[in-house]
Amino acid sequence: MPRSRKRTLHEGTVTSRPQDSEPQLDVTLEDFANSFDTQVEELSEYCGDVIANTDFRYTVLKKEDRDLVLLDVLRRIEADQQQVGAKERKDVWEKGWAENLQAFVKSGFDLSTLVPKFIRPNQVIRLNGDYVTPSNPNFEEVTTFIKKC
Repeated sequence: MPRSRKRTLHEGTVTSRPQDSEPQLDVTLEDFANSFDTQVEELSEYCGDVIANTDFRYTVLKKEDRDLVLLDVLRRIEADQQQVGAKERKDVWEKGWAENLQAFVKSGFDLSTLVPKFIRPNQVIRLNGDYVTPSNPNFEEVTTFIKKC
């Protein structure tokens, strides 16, 4: 009997929520250390508490969901007209960060306002060569923070 899954298209991106019966994996302190080519002890010293207290469980997308994501990625690449390093892109970059700065000051210096707008919750992401659905809606944001520890 096929499993039912909720599949939606959010701004052209597949989001897929696994059922409880699907196996979940977990990114561990050791996984982060290997990914950053560092020692567990060094990583633990700087951001071990964040890793220990954050939900890093995820489910690898099934083939049919992965294929939908890959098609979406290919369509986005094909449609992309941006020129890397173009003056217009610099203007967009500066405008985006100026908006974040204004929000940061207005919020009384709330660090969460500095998260780039392209990092959105509940997104399918790439992890270790696979497309995965994280349990934590802010998985990408927290992972980005850990990279900066």
